Amino acid sequence: MLRTRFDGRRRKYRGDRLSAWRGRLFNRDDAQRRDGCDEQGRRTTCQRDPPRPGPAAALLVVKEGAGYGGLDDISVDLRVDDHEEPIPELARLLTLSELYLTASAEEEKVPVTKELEEELEAFAHAQGARDFPAWVGTENYEMRVAPDLSWIDQKILDIVRSTPAKDA
Repeated sequence: MLRTRFDGRRRKYRGDRLSAWRGRLFNRDDAQRRDGCDEQGRRTTCQRDPPRPGPAAALLVVKEGAGYGGLDDISVDLRVDDHEEPIPELARLLTLSELYLTASAEEEKVPVTKELEEELEAFAHAQGARDFPAWVGTENYEMRVAPDLSWIDQKILDIVRSTPAKDA
């Protein structure tokens, strides 16, 4: 069940009605015209006085046992407030949430060779960490790197290889 507020009335949406709710959520044209805003809904061009907070977006996904470690039912709970581009920002946060809170699939795991381990250790030292596992813990990538460093997620390896060394 999803609750929301439209035109001052509270409604409950279930099943097929979720698509109707989604259409109203992403179709802001009527509300923008009513508020005197430009087509993009930018708060700086609204004809209101005093100015109100900018656009916002939120995403809540609930599924039984889908929460972190299976301990709750909240799979995703993200919110963006007062942002010029809330939908792209929400998408960015969803990508980060998946990176931090989901385990690597088998096809994403890259075996760590001796040469790669040396590269990872050199990277960690350049970032100011005592070793690579310490850097992994600092960045919260524990679900994306094997504790024994036998594999590393391709996404994390891409991050490592695209991150410049910190200045001393």
